[in-house]
Amino acid sequence: MVVNMRKLLVGLVLGVLWLAHASTASPTRLEGAFPSLVTDGGVLYVRILGLPSSAGGIKIALYDSQDAYAHRRGSLRKAYLPITNGASEWIVDGLPPGEYAVMFYHDANGNRGLDRNRLGLPTESFGFSNDAKPRLGLPPFEKVKFSLSEPVMRIELRAQAR
Repeated sequence: MVVNMRKLLVGLVLGVLWLAHASTASPTRLEGAFPSLVTDGGVLYVRILGLPSSAGGIKIALYDSQDAYAHRRGSLRKAYLPITNGASEWIVDGLPPGEYAVMFYHDANGNRGLDRNRLGLPTESFGFSNDAKPRLGLPPFEKVKFSLSEPVMRIELRAQAR
């Protein structure tokens, strides 16, 4: 049992190090990554880049339907993530194949809310899967959705500012 745990930990550390150095702007298949961890559903690895500072944290949510995304309620998973060197990472496991969308914002002042100016526009950085750009409100689900069909998927998102 101890030998198996050591192998699992070594595999996990090597996999995380490999992921930290891999770079791509679109969903990517990770062949052979984390084979021992993918047992019940898929794994989504999200990396957020281009944050203006490491202050505060990232509020992030994963949605599995257009309705939940549009109303920003009923997220499948959500988290508050730390930021290191202008980047943040999130690993979500146990996901069945399907269509998903991710949205996040940089809570730079740590108040757990997206700050806005007098016109209601965000004053903190934010982003969406597929690096979709908002116009007058949220980008449509069709622009932010992606398909999780592989056991492990990696996406990178870039922070945007208004």
